[in-house]
Amino acid sequence: MASVNVIGGTMPKNRLLACLVAIAALCNPNLAAAKWLRADTHNFIIYSTGGASQLTAFSTNVERFDALLRHRFHVEREEKPN
Repeated sequence: MASVNVIGGTMPKNRLLACLVAIAALCNPNLAAAKWLRADTHNFIIYSTGGASQLTAFSTNVERFDALLRHRFHVEREEKPN
């Protein structure tokens, strides 16, 4: 595996690249300014930076999956889970 000399020793190139990408992502002001959407369903609170229609579709699918699992494993639905 190829290594790069860094202060205090050496580091594998792939690890150095991963660290640099992580630092660049954390320094990106667009990530902090992203518009977050919230969907409240009966059983879940879901946050997303995607579009409203995608969030609605995902939250509907999550509720359907929850209903399927509750039916399959005979688990009663709670009145006020959130």
